[in-house]
Amino acid sequence: MALPLSVFLPACIIGLTLAHFLYTVIYQLFFSPLHKFPGPKLWAVSIIPYVRMHLQGQSHKRILELHQKYGPIVRIGPNFLSFNHPDAMKEIRGHRKTGTGENSKEPHAATPNADNIIGANRPDHQRFRRALANGFSARTMQDQQPIIKSYIDSFIRVLHEECADGKEPLNIEKWLNFLTF
Repeated sequence: MALPLSVFLPACIIGLTLAHFLYTVIYQLFFSPLHKFPGPKLWAVSIIPYVRMHLQGQSHKRILELHQKYGPIVRIGPNFLSFNHPDAMKEIRGHRKTGTGENSKEPHAATPNADNIIGANRPDHQRFRRALANGFSARTMQDQQPIIKSYIDSFIRVLHEECADGKEPLNIEKWLNFLTF
């Protein structure tokens, strides 16, 4: 006896959805190029745990816990790794090796615009980088740490003073603007 279409079609849709879900889980856990990196299995198959932690404002704490448990490289999503080692920054954010292509840019974030470094074409981008490079070198950043630390300490002290009675809301936007400028 054949099933009526009103039962067969939803059953097929549910079956295909479950098959796709099962395929995704198996692929992410056993065949993905990232499968060999440690991390929670649920985080490896779904971005939902990371998004939930991020929306709660706790992702930085949880990722630190994951690094303490799993080591300097942790898989935090189906297509994401978190690195917690100073040498990784040079490899990830450093200069490209000769002969490698340009990193692609996110289309929504990099509309063609010669007035800024992100959207600039290659020659303009190189010009911007040369002008800004010295300010962002590792040595310069290390030299700036005491100054930045003093600003952060002052910022925290002022926040404690402003919030001492706890009766009025604090305009954090104003204080963050003071901190950044």
